[in-house]
Amino acid sequence: MSNIELPGQSLSSSIPQITTEVLDTIGNYSIMESNLSKNKLRKLKNYEKRLKNRSIKRDKERLTQKQNQLRRRPHEDEKQRINKKLLLAQLSGPQVIIDCQFENCMTVKEQRRFAQQLRRVYSSNKVATSPLHLYFTSLSETSTIYNTCCKINDGFSNYIVDRNEKSFLQLFSNQLEEMVYLTPDAPNPLDSFDPNKIYIIGGLVDETTTKSITQSFTKSNYIHSARLPIQEYFTRGNQGTYKTVLTLNQIVDIILKWYETKDWIKSIQAGLPLRTGFIPKEMDIPITKQNNKIQDSDSSNHHTCGEDHTIK
Repeated sequence: MSNIELPGQSLSSSIPQITTEVLDTIGNYSIMESNLSKNKLRKLKNYEKRLKNRSIKRDKERLTQKQNQLRRRPHEDEKQRINKKLLLAQLSGPQVIIDCQFENCMTVKEQRRFAQQLRRVYSSNKVATSPLHLYFTSLSETSTIYNTCCKINDGFSNYIVDRNEKSFLQLFSNQLEEMVYLTPDAPNPLDSFDPNKIYIIGGLVDETTTKSITQSFTKSNYIHSARLPIQEYFTRGNQGTYKTVLTLNQIVDIILKWYETKDWIKSIQAGLPLRTGFIPKEMDIPITKQNNKIQDSDSSNHHTCGEDHTIK
């Protein structure tokens, strides 16, 4: 059989440049087989297979890359929107301080729980329609509690909050009259949240149920104190723990809901766990003698019912 020559060159000289497309055009692999050894033919077929697989792999990589870009864009846009919202809150949002001065009053376990609660506080503030201007005061980068927060919470050092190693008394020394320290041991309930005031929440997780730590601090520093009006708007249900001490994030959830609705029942329900057993009072029904007894019992047992292994 005579050799078939391509224009300008012989088949034997063009074999190294042969591609799948050229062979398809020729359409006669039997001619190739007659001019190539088995070894060369095997190498050529392997080369063609690699080219085909490489092309398929590149197409898959391009498709995957485009899909990832499409997924990433909404996420990045949402992240930018949240960051912008939090930055704006630092200029005009209601001011709420988490007082982190109680590190020495907590065990290692309690500090970890405190760090977890700070994460939930920040998460609630991020998703809020109108976020708070959050401060973490008395929180030094050299402190144990700060290192614990960084270990437990990804990106803690990048939280969009006003974090300062100074105490809130140092930062707001000229605004003592505008300060209200929220503590369950305060005698007076809070009527409403005033956006012109500065509210402080004591950052203390205490599993030993030590009483009145934050209230004693407010008295010694002449700071106004108040408690959330849980007993004013709620009464005891059939069963529950009936504890009125809440975690950091539960208190922040209540504050955020109040600024959104200006409704104490809806706001307290946003943070008060169902296990406490409290139910809203029927405000339009006169208080019965039985309800009076319940209220008297709540008042006399305030400290006992309020001691949850959480924030003081």
